[in-house]
Amino acid sequence: FKVSATSLNKYLRCPITFYFENILRVPMARSMANGFGNAIHYALEVYFRDLEADPERKAPAVEKLLNHFSVGMKKYHSHFTSKERELSEIRGKILLTDYYDEYHNTWSLPRKYELEFDIKTEYNGVPISGKLDQVSIYDSHLEVVDYKTGRYVAAKLKGPVGDDDMGGDYWRQIVFYKLLLEGDDRLRQP
Repeated sequence: FKVSATSLNKYLRCPITFYFENILRVPMARSMANGFGNAIHYALEVYFRDLEADPERKAPAVEKLLNHFSVGMKKYHSHFTSKERELSEIRGKILLTDYYDEYHNTWSLPRKYELEFDIKTEYNGVPISGKLDQVSIYDSHLEVVDYKTGRYVAAKLKGPVGDDDMGGDYWRQIVFYKLLLEGDDRLRQP
């Protein structure tokens, strides 16, 4: 067993849920939120692979991103009722268009992207693992992007306060990503 940020957060929320889902591997029911998140992830992953494949490294048009999202919604159709799918398709296209409008001018700046970057390493003898949605590689630094489609909750980003506080889920995830990247040599600068 390798500890991931997700499994650690699940254990801290409820050790029994962790045991059933991560140790016994009892299948979970599909949900609209899960299907929507998967469709968004799929669209962004394929879109950035398109950008990586372009010799000029130009960000493709927003329509390409939206088409990938439609394919992702079809791929995860079993997570939705017909009404949920219709509403999720509208919501996703609005979110992705807004995201594109805000950031697409910066997407050609990294030298390279690693997408769905899988890391397995150790920290103080404990096997840890994680899959980073996107690593943007610049000449002088890296940026990790983790796609979030749920509702924003500021408490998830707060660091620990006091001895008994373990910080929020996203704070622990950021720390976990730092440990993973420090333990993996593949992205180090020469």
